[in-house]
Parts: sequence; C-alpha cells; structure tokens
Amino acid sequence: MRVLLKEYMVLIAQLEHQLLQDTLTLQKMWFFVQPALHTMQVLDQLSKSVGATAGGELLNKVAEAAEMGGDERASNVTHFLLQRASVPYLDMLRRWIYEGNLIDPYQEFMVKEEESLAKEHVTFDFTTSYWEKRYTLRPRHIAHFLVPCADNVLTTGKYLNVVRECGRDVQSAELELEGSKGAGLEALLGGDNVGSAGGGVGGGGAGGAMGGAGGYAVTKAAEVAYTELVDRAFRFASSTLLTLVVDENKLLERLRSMKHYFLLDQGDLYVNFMDLAEDELRQDMSSVSRPRIESLLALAVQSSVATLDPFKEDLTCDFAQYSMIQHLDAIHAHRSAASSPAMASSAAGGEKPLTVLKGIEVFMLDYRVRWPVSLVVSKRAITKYQLIFRHLFFARHVERCLKATWKDHQTMKELEVRAAAGKSYCLRHRMLGFMQNIVYYMMYEVIEPRWHEMEAKLRNATTMDQIIEHHSELQDSILKECLLTNQELLKILTKIMTICILFAEQMKRFFETNQLDEVRMMAAVEKSRRDAADVMHGGGLGGPPNLRRSDSATAIRRERIDAQSNQMTAELLQRGYVKMIQNYEGNFDKLLTDFMERLKKNARVQYHSHLANLVTRLDYNGYFSNTPNGP
Repeated sequence: MRVLLKEYMVLIAQLEHQLLQDTLTLQKMWFFVQPALHTMQVLDQLSKSVGATAGGELLNKVAEAAEMGGDERASNVTHFLLQRASVPYLDMLRRWIYEGNLIDPYQEFMVKEEESLAKEHVTFDFTTSYWEKRYTLRPRHIAHFLVPCADNVLTTGKYLNVVRECGRDVQSAELELEGSKGAGLEALLGGDNVGSAGGGVGGGGAGGAMGGAGGYAVTKAAEVAYTELVDRAFRFASSTLLTLVVDENKLLERLRSMKHYFLLDQGDLYVNFMDLAEDELRQDMSSVSRPRIESLLALAVQSSVATLDPFKEDLTCDFAQYSMIQHLDAIHAHRSAASSPAMASSAAGGEKPLTVLKGIEVFMLDYRVRWPVSLVVSKRAITKYQLIFRHLFFARHVERCLKATWKDHQTMKELEVRAAAGKSYCLRHRMLGFMQNIVYYMMYEVIEPRWHEMEAKLRNATTMDQIIEHHSELQDSILKECLLTNQELLKILTKIMTICILFAEQMKRFFETNQLDEVRMMAAVEKSRRDAADVMHGGGLGGPPNLRRSDSATAIRRERIDAQSNQMTAELLQRGYVKMIQNYEGNFDKLLTDFMERLKKNARVQYHSHLANLVTRLDYNGYFSNTPNGP
C-alpha cells in the first residue's frame, strides 16, 4: 500500500508541476486523476475491511477481497497488495520449515512459541507439556492457502528445532529440498524484478504476477505447490530427526536397557540384588542407607548379565517418600509428586502414611536420560516405569518370601507333623500359587506381548510423534492391564500381598525360634549318644562294631526325629499359633474372594479382555465360580 500511495503522491507532484507551468487544464487533470481515484477507492474499501488485523489474518482478508473479483483494475490492485503483504509471512514460513527457527517479533505468524517451556523441563517435571505446547498453532493467523498443511508446517519446524537444539546444522535442509524434485519456496515467491503498479497509480494499478521480493499467488496451482513443498520439508525433517534419535542415539537399545531394569526382564539381576540388599531393605525407610543400596545395586549389576549393557551407568536408585497408593493418587491428580516430598504430600492430599513404610515398599529405580532421547523417555515416562517397577518389585518380593517359607516347610518333611502343620502348608501353597499366577500374568501375558508389539510399531514409525505415541501406549497398556489404573482392585491386591508377606515373616520368626531349640536338642541327643556308647563299651556288649555303630546311628536319628516331631507338634498345636493361622487364613480368603468377585464384575461390565484373562488364570479350575460364598 505504501508503494501505491507513493505513486499517488508522484501523480500529485506531476499535476502540480504542470499547474505551475500553466499547462494544466481541467480536462487534463480529470484524465490523469480518474484512474487514481478508482485505485484510491479500492484502497479505502480494503483498509476499512481489514481494520487492525495483521499477519495471517490480514492475508486472509486481502485474499478474500482479491477473490471477490471486480473490474480488472481493482483485481490488479488487490493482487498486488496480497503479493507484497505476504512477503514477510512467507519469509517466516521459509525460516520455520527449512531451519526450525521462529522469528516472529510481532506475533503475526501461524506458529506460536511458549518461551516459558524449556527442553530441560522434560527431564524433571512430570506435568510438563513441552512437546505439546512449546510450539502451537494460532488458528486466526493461518493463511488459508496453508490450512490443508497447517499441522505439517507446525510439525516440520518442531522437528528441525529439535535438531538445531542438538547442535546440528540444518542450513543444508533448504539446499537439499531445493535440489529435489519440484519448485522450491523461492521459486514460488516470484521473480527478481519489482513490478510497479502498472506504470504508476494513474497508469492502471498493480502489474506483474508477483512483487520483487515475492509473494503469494492466488491460484489453485500455487496452493497445491505450497502443499507439496511443505510435505517435502516435512518428510525431510522427520527422517532427519528419526535418524538422530533412533539411529545415532540408539533409542531402541536404550528402551531395552530400561526394560531390563524397570520391568525386571533379567531375573539374575533381581536375585543378585535381593540376596545382597534384602536385609537392608527390610528396615524402616528412615533407617535404610541410600549410599549402601546404591553400591549394592552397582555390585548386583556387575555380577549379572546386565554388566553387558552399555547404558548401565545411567541406572540409579531412588526412594519414594510415600506409599504406592499415594503415588498413584498424585498421578491421577496430574501433579508433580515425583519432584519433591513436599509436592508428594500435597498431591496425595496432605495425608501421611498410617504405618511406617519399609525400604522394600519405597525402593525404586531411576534412569538418566539426555536430550533428545528425553523427548521419548521424559520424566512422565520414567515415573510410569517407576510405578510399574514398584508394583512388580513388591510382588516379586512377596513371591520370594513365600518361596523362603516353602523351603522352611521342606525341613519339616521328615517330621511326623503333617496333621498339625497341614493348615500352614495349605495356606502357604494357596498364597504362593496366587502370587505366582499374578507375577506370571504381569510378566508374560502383559509386559512381553505389549513390548514386542511396541518394538514392531517403532520399526515402522515414520515420525517422531508416532514414536512418542507408541511408547506412551505401551506404558498405558501395562499400567492398565497390571491393575495400576484400577484403584479398587489395586487396593485389594495390595492388601492380599500384605497379608502374604506378614504370614511369611511370621513363619520365618517361628522357624528361627524353633531352630534355636533344635540346636539345644541336638546337643542333648549327642550327649545321650555318648553316654549310651560308654555304657555299651563298659558292659562288654558283643557284636560286630560296625553293626553296633549303624544301629546306634539309626536309633539316634529316630530319637532325634521323634524329639523334633514332638516339639514341633507341641508348638504347632499351641492355641496362639492355631489362632494366628486361622486369622491369616480368614483374612486371605475374605480378601481373595472379594478380589475375584470384583475382578469378574469389572471384566463383565467393562468388557476388558485382560481382566477376563486374569480371571481365567486365577480361577482355572472353577473353584471360585462354583463356590458362591467364597472358600
């Protein structure tokens, strides 16, 4: 518009010069002024219609005026204005889709930047929305010729921006794209010479198809060309970022490394670590030494197959300040409970745990992730992994404790205590079977199939957004199918596991007490054996020496077994022990029946196939289905 107004002022100066030369007549003035009046009328109408708009909104209004037609002169003027007005907009577009660089000092471009969101946030803030909200679209500033490819424009710049923040040079993107098939953006912007307004305002308005600095041509062919150009830039940016993240930064290898640790993929690491750290983790949370646990974890890694992992140095350990249920409440409330104890308390409603938490209940792993892998494995993703790990780790610990109880029970096999210990055996067997089914379901019916599905999807992914989406789907599926998103079932399952671990600890204390009694008893039996040998030797009893020793050993063994059986039977039939077993059995049966009923109800009402699979595994023989009131 400034060019047209300047040409109008030139016309006024020319008329004034002719007036001063006394060569200007009324007919001449009317002849020269008539075309300019029409142009100024068009400018007046256009300026009133666009008002105070700017950027893409201004281009859309000018484009609407250009498409409305009118006479040839008015069309030339509006097209000329559109071409000139689109130059800065298209220059911002070029910088964005070729360099990932947003230069928009007046907030006129279709892409908006939220400067308060930094890439560092994805590594420590659970609630950050860096990838979703760092760059967003301004709908009113999207030029209508870019509407079909607006999302690709946004994503292209985001991808190249990530590459730039990795310190990579993206200037070659423009050269590579310009050298590919099809016109480049500079070709679409027009020629080199500035087309004037058709020889002046008075000479008929704007001329030429495009301005000298280029501009937007209002044709369908031009719109198709812009779309093709953006698509080419999008494919280039996507392939560049995927190469950087997946190939150069070995995304799949890092994810497999995290699977080894957080999803307990390698059993020897878990066994080695628990053999070393179980006694420490059994203490209250305040008594656990974090440096000691870290050193034991490093030792367990070095002594297992995980020592071959090239990313093992990124593994660390951490301790939550709150229970599993509080952790989940914080996640559901969308709060950053993982960043500090104070935030955790706030996110959990400010409630303190009713009981002192043990180290085994709050222990969790952590993992150091660097940019740009942190786009996929963000703090949110790591927190989800930690939730899954805490659930699996505690379930495996309960199973381990029940297996230790089974080993203790095996030491009683030679004793004649079957009748007295039958209820203990049966309860331990049912608890262990339940926990083994739960662990097997989570490890081999949920995690492994979902992980293989994710890897197949990642190999076929063509964009970074697909990578992030597939990884998030994996975590959400595991959380859902491991019952971590169902508060009702999770609380009951946690109570069942707590009952199991309390039973195992009680059995451990019982056997430790009776182990001490057995030592004293064996000493008494040994003394009795020496006394009997002295009597036999002094009395001159005959018979072969080997036969006498064999009979003596057999008699001593029988005596020991009888003594141990009598002692153990007396302990097992004590009123306190019988009542304790009855309480554990009653609580376990009650919780298990409630769990199965709710599980079947959820599977039936919500049509969740994973719940139906778990019901089938736990009720494989129809015991709960055929027992209306529970066991």
